[in-house]
Amino acid sequence: MTNGAPAFREIATVPEDARLLADRIRELIDACLHSQASSAELGAATLLIDQAAALLRTRTRDSTLVVARGDGGVSINNAVEGPCNPVAPPLTDLRYIDGVTHARVVFPTAHEGPPGRVHGGLVAAVLDHALGRNVAWTIAAAVTASLTVDYRKGTPLHVPLDVTARVDSVDGRKVFASAEIRHGALVTAEAKATMVLVAGLPSIAPVVASFD
Repeated sequence: MTNGAPAFREIATVPEDARLLADRIRELIDACLHSQASSAELGAATLLIDQAAALLRTRTRDSTLVVARGDGGVSINNAVEGPCNPVAPPLTDLRYIDGVTHARVVFPTAHEGPPGRVHGGLVAAVLDHALGRNVAWTIAAAVTASLTVDYRKGTPLHVPLDVTARVDSVDGRKVFASAEIRHGALVTAEAKATMVLVAGLPSIAPVVASFD
């Protein structure tokens, strides 16, 4: 921490080898969830994972807050969007168009709640993140004071979903915003949030473009 603000480290670009590692760990998690390997095979896999973990720990850093320059100002290890965080779905293709944040997400098996559907907590996390992104791009960085999610339908796993968020109104430091997740034309979840603007958080430059 520096002067009460998070200590972000800036790098030129997202490291492709770190992105690839996170992708492979996501595949490993999926394999773990589906595996019917024997006890001996599971033991052998565990030893290999122990070796990989030891290799990764040979050089470490105190802070995981690492920002790629020009990539929007969010850590590459962010829990929702971070391409280098294997826990993140991740949220991708973020764009800011006419005051609205657009993004896409495909939830893996690891985020399953009801059979074939995304856990509600993960749905809320993605909506919350999109709301924070939009407020930061529209006004300034903010934190969530309250979040209300209306689960309209079960949100499906393994399919592309569209996420949108926008600012509805502002009252001093309070920002009121809304977001939704869609599967095609069907809204599966929508959220209303009260965000509070906070000085000292990193600025976030919007990516202004349309989807390819």
